[in-house]
Parts: sequence; C-alpha cells; structure tokens
Amino acid sequence: MKKITEEQIEEIKRINREKLDYILAQGPEYVIELAIKYYGEGWMQVFEGEEHYLQTERMRYNAKNGALVGAKTNRNRRVNQINKTTKEVIREWENVNVITSELGLKKTQEQTLIGVLRGRMDSYMGYEWKFADEPKIIIYGEE
Repeated sequence: MKKITEEQIEEIKRINREKLDYILAQGPEYVIELAIKYYGEGWMQVFEGEEHYLQTERMRYNAKNGALVGAKTNRNRRVNQINKTTKEVIREWENVNVITSELGLKKTQEQTLIGVLRGRMDSYMGYEWKFADEPKIIIYGEE
C-alpha cells in the first residue's frame, strides 16, 4: 500500500475546501437539500456546535417564520414501527404525540424516540422507527 505524503493530504484538503465553498455559495436551500440527501433526518446535527452560517440562517428564519426543519414539522409526520429482524412495518402511527400518549412515554423517552427518528440511534424499545413520509421542508416561506 502506497503512503500518502503530507503534500498530497494538503492538496486533497485544498480541493475539498474549494468544493465546499462552491456548495455553500449556492445558498442555504441547496445545502439543506444536500444535507438531507447525504445525512438523512439527522442532517442538522452535522452543523451543531460550530459557527456555521446555516445555524445563523436557520435561527433568522425560525425567528421570523417558524421551524425550517424541526420539531414543529416533524411532530405531525406519520411514523413506522419496524421489526428489527424482518424489517416489516408492524404499525404505522399518526405522529409522535400519538405514540407518546398510547405508550405512556415520559419526556426523556419521547426525546429518545425522536432521536431515533432523526437518525441519532438505530433503534428504541426493540424496534426501528422511521418517518413514513418525506420531511416537510419549509424554506423562506415556500413549501
């Protein structure tokens, strides 16, 4: 196996920075579209804890119009409860609130379930949980 030199590593980093700069220059809508495509429901955690311009854009939008992509839109989405072994849908739930109510989940348990739905964990209570529909994405007043 051939070892990569420091110069090659720096060149790769430079090329990646240029590509990332191009993507970021396309605006938040394009970046969000890519983030959802490659990171799935948990896309926003990619930017957590960093001074990323999307955080500023999201906060600015949320202050004016409500959630860009988040709890307000996700709470109304249908949820599939899936058998981990067979991958069969056991039950389709109307939304997270119905699951919480019918199963008597406490707030921390509900947050764990939401974490699974957002892709932070693989399963909860012995099942996989996935949104049954596509995310509702609200960007600058459009749906």
